[in-house]
Amino acid sequence: MNRRVLPIGQGNFAIEKFSDFTAVFDCGSKTDITLVHDEIDRNFYDGERIDAVFVSHLDYDHINGIDYLIGKCSVKCIVIPYLHHETMLIRYLYDSLFKTSTRNSSFLNSIYNSLLEHQGQIVRYENIRVVQIPVFETDSNEVSSADIHDKYYNLVMGAMTEINDMNPDWLFLPFNFDAKNRSELFYQALASDPELSSLSIYDLAKNWDNPDFKYVEKLKKIFRSKKITGSLNDNSMVVYSGPIIRRYNELYFVNDSLFNKTNCGSFKNEIGAIYMGDYSAHKKSYYNEFLKYYDRYIGYVGLIVIPHHGSKNGYNESLPIDFDGVFLISYGSAYAYSCDHTVLKDLLAKGRRIILVDEKSAVFEQIIL
Repeated sequence: MNRRVLPIGQGNFAIEKFSDFTAVFDCGSKTDITLVHDEIDRNFYDGERIDAVFVSHLDYDHINGIDYLIGKCSVKCIVIPYLHHETMLIRYLYDSLFKTSTRNSSFLNSIYNSLLEHQGQIVRYENIRVVQIPVFETDSNEVSSADIHDKYYNLVMGAMTEINDMNPDWLFLPFNFDAKNRSELFYQALASDPELSSLSIYDLAKNWDNPDFKYVEKLKKIFRSKKITGSLNDNSMVVYSGPIIRRYNELYFVNDSLFNKTNCGSFKNEIGAIYMGDYSAHKKSYYNEFLKYYDRYIGYVGLIVIPHHGSKNGYNESLPIDFDGVFLISYGSAYAYSCDHTVLKDLLAKGRRIILVDEKSAVFEQIIL
């Protein structure tokens, strides 16, 4: 298997190619979309089959290369986190009202249109199957590992059956933690206005561009109040990609055209990876449920792509304690809020090896035999 994390700046784009299976993890860049297009052309030939594209969340710097990827390759399936319809439609309103760059994505617009026209039934995008990973929902601050494995784990495994059956020695295991607080805050803001309180989110989303719709400025004011934001980071999906049963393979590290066999001190021959997207690992409840969910696979992980481009707003100081592997940060060098120095210092203080991938670096590449 060949694993690559590509230098596209502020965004995420990773590839895993097996002998007869290819997976992509996010595909976007805020730094420069042409960086993503160039890497797609460099790594895929026209019409090449991609079995699964995992989308951690629907922020532009994680998805704006998907349209180009679909145009070049034969994508069979896209895996996205299920989001409550209210949360998605609130984001649709935000993008539409403020004309954000996200509205340029054909892929994202198809999801929005499905929500508006078919009450959330997202089954296909063009000829590509769309799999929605259910959310892990809990009303309790304390959830046992048994609760996660007996209920939620089985739901996710059911959704992933077709993909995992294609590559039986390997497991792709997503985790999508619930984050309904955004829609709850939005509804609180609507309820405080007598003119808006009787309208549903579907009414607002369907009518925002109607010339006779008189609530545009009121809606903009709600968003600008900072009670609601356009970010979906709280819902960012994590994906474990690794062996089903712990095994040791020969692992090689390729970077900047050099071919070097790593020693056990660098990677410990653990071949699994965990892609954290923009997951809010700094939040205690989020991190604890994430840890319980993956507890049986933690020891299989040798590469951790840490969340939110190394920002302290996504980092948890327990990560380098709970995971004994190499930590990779994919970030844009021009963005001061990513790749935070306090994060780097904490990783180094805890003896962890760090790989930095920005728009100026070489591809990070592993070959697993």
